[in-house]
Amino acid sequence: MSARRKDSITEGKDSEKSGSCSKSVSEKEKGMQCELCEDWFHTSCVNISDELYRCFSKNDGLHWFCVKCNGNFFRLFNSVSRRELRIDKVEERQNTTEISLKSVIDLQISENGNRV
Repeated sequence: MSARRKDSITEGKDSEKSGSCSKSVSEKEKGMQCELCEDWFHTSCVNISDELYRCFSKNDGLHWFCVKCNGNFFRLFNSVSRRELRIDKVEERQNTTEISLKSVIDLQISENGNRV
């Protein structure tokens, strides 16, 4: 998450268009960059208070997503969670099948060994 553009001068840009109001977000304005779409938003356009903005500015570990990406993120997260559960179930079935197959093979070996 970026609460301020640090490299806009090296990119040759003075401002970026806001994803909300389509006006420029300049270096002098408080802006938030969405971590997924990388669009910039005026803090006032996305209802981020000055206090919250300061928190984001001081903490690199915080993540911010715009409204559109936030919904997409949670849908993706839920989908990944469901897939992990399905994988766990498949692995459990595979382990059960392997144990059963080993038992059948051991039984056949035992029966064949008794006939010799």
